[in-house]
Amino acid sequence: MSRSITEKRRKGTGVKRIFCLLVTVLLCGCKEQEITKTVILPDTVTKKSTGIDVKNIQEYTCEEEVIDMTWSREGAGRLCLIRNVDGKYVYQTADVYQKTVSEEEIFAESLSDFVKIAPGGRFTAFETFTDDVRRLFVYDADRKESELLMEWEGGVNVGDFAWSGDGMRFFIWMVMEEVVQDQVVSEESSMYCFDMESEERMKSEMKLSVNDVIGETMLPNEDGSRVFARKEHFDSRDRQEENLNVDAYNMDAYIEEREKQGKDYLVTQEKKDWIFDMETGETEEIDLTRLSLQDPVKYTEAGLFGTEGDKLWLVREPLKEASGKRLLDEECMDLCICEKGDHIFLIGREEQTDYLQVTGILLEDGEIQEYQVLYKGIYGEYGQSFIGMDDHELVIQSFGVEENNRWTLKATILEY
Repeated sequence: MSRSITEKRRKGTGVKRIFCLLVTVLLCGCKEQEITKTVILPDTVTKKSTGIDVKNIQEYTCEEEVIDMTWSREGAGRLCLIRNVDGKYVYQTADVYQKTVSEEEIFAESLSDFVKIAPGGRFTAFETFTDDVRRLFVYDADRKESELLMEWEGGVNVGDFAWSGDGMRFFIWMVMEEVVQDQVVSEESSMYCFDMESEERMKSEMKLSVNDVIGETMLPNEDGSRVFARKEHFDSRDRQEENLNVDAYNMDAYIEEREKQGKDYLVTQEKKDWIFDMETGETEEIDLTRLSLQDPVKYTEAGLFGTEGDKLWLVREPLKEASGKRLLDEECMDLCICEKGDHIFLIGREEQTDYLQVTGILLEDGEIQEYQVLYKGIYGEYGQSFIGMDDHELVIQSFGVEENNRWTLKATILEY
């Protein structure tokens, strides 16, 4: 099935050329229908001429509930989906070029706190929690079976979890709490690494102890050989001074009330950052506050990317450098960065419209070489974005309401 796409020149958009494009669309869970819409594919340079050429545009639309999605190692234009079907986890693939969808494979009979499909789509990590026991499983789509990786009893919570960029190593941060008289008196964290290429699966365990934890972040590099890790926690001395009942769930309300009163925050947040070397087992603490990198977002071959407000920073060698480099200052909804770190995509909203706007940036040796708005044709609420196999396609997931007033998921694939 195909949709006819008509390009029109609109006042103020800066679009010089008028295109007639054919966008292939695959609809899952609904009948074929012809729908006409207008999209805008910019042709003008915002700052410099672009080094990213959009060659093809594909769309996948689904009215069923999709929980997670990623690119497929089988090739371009293919997606791997995790769906909720009658309260069960279902694995499915879609070939947008061939307009086909695979049979549903049920791999879990009930939903859980988290499920995360690996880049490439072969493995999916998920957990169950029954009888005060938390169990971690991995589903192998090639073998069509699930395997128990580990289980924990008692007061154990998931802090964060992530796959390496190649989809072969899974990392999970577990927080173990010691509770006395309904009060948490101590917390110990362990980061576990599971290697899908190893028969034993378990790669390593690294422990870190910080009380009053309010957040954990993990950013593995492409092959999972190194991991950036951050723990955010309260300054417990401030809590004891005022005997405050403030935790991660009501801290925002507390800060808002203190601001109304014109008072300082008596609860402070501290951040500790590390780089884990998964091959040697070495752990090195780093100080990102001196690097002007407040919120790390991607650990790549080019270095560690992060944001500070609307500013995008790059620390090329976080274990050595004394400062980061500010790349640009631009407001956006999300960033999508490839594993090499030379392609950056900014996802934002086109000014005074309901369309999403995609801007492409080409980076060389830590310097922006090319910058251009690539596409403005995605209508709806933004979900997530990711870069496909071999860094040749960008997938933007969005949500919208079709003519039948049903919420639908749409994946727009920009092949470049």
